[in-house]
Amino acid sequence: MKAKGGAIVNVASTLGVRVGSGFAAYAASKAAVRAITRSTALHCAEQGCDIRCSAVLPGATDTPMFEEYLARAGKRDAARAAYAAAHPLGRVGRPEDVAAAIFVPRLCGGGLRDGGRASCRRRPPRVRPES
Repeated sequence: MKAKGGAIVNVASTLGVRVGSGFAAYAASKAAVRAITRSTALHCAEQGCDIRCSAVLPGATDTPMFEEYLARAGKRDAARAAYAAAHPLGRVGRPEDVAAAIFVPRLCGGGLRDGGRASCRRRPPRVRPES
């Protein structure tokens, strides 16, 4: 892979960034995926490998695990509506949305390739207007 280049795509979760009550183990595991992804991206950059390492962090996604959570939450329809309202698309994600986030950038030429540097920044640098 080092000689030919390639891509590593890990799947984490928004719960690895913004946690909620009752998700300690899940959130910790997804935060660990983010850390491993960042570390691997930096390692590949330092070694001069043409390997893109990234992570996809889906929000609530319509899976059996999400359905199980909704069932335990009680008011299933109200809970689903609340999650849908919290997403920019106004709906809960679908597994094919996650798949598209993984495969479409690869098919379109690899997406962002910066040697892992952007994965270390929390936000873009601030540009201050000249006085």
